[in-house]
Amino acid sequence: MAANSAETELASLFSDALLSPEEPPLPMPRFGKVSIQDQQAQSLPVAGGKNLGDFSLSWIDEDELGIRITVLAEQGPKEIEINIYAEGVRPEMLGRSISVPLMADKEDRLRRLTIVLDKAAEDKSRCSGKGCFGTVADLRNRLGERVALDVFLLE
Repeated sequence: MAANSAETELASLFSDALLSPEEPPLPMPRFGKVSIQDQQAQSLPVAGGKNLGDFSLSWIDEDELGIRITVLAEQGPKEIEINIYAEGVRPEMLGRSISVPLMADKEDRLRRLTIVLDKAAEDKSRCSGKGCFGTVADLRNRLGERVALDVFLLE
């Protein structure tokens, strides 16, 4: 409970310091039960190659945040791209935003995307969104060979 209170106070201070009174408050990040320490770094596929390898990252927190994230290497129009698929496991997640940083294994570098859960399932029980981190060549230049995943909900 104290950590949640500290997170709320920190978000409030951050919002107050950066926004003028006319601007809406910044979304507060909400972290789930899965931590970055729980994630295993993976090697990106070889840049310029056609072999997708077995690159895949997953982040699942259905109980607390109600989201599942899968990151896959897929053939793009010209090169291999790293795509992200997000799923909200409850209908009330529709329209919510998720921040997904893809982080370098050893250095303080990352590439972050905000994914909006904007597509409802036919039965309305779930929702989804997707995005692209970019090409493997670009990500290897920015982040290096090995990357890990973190995820938080924006509220």
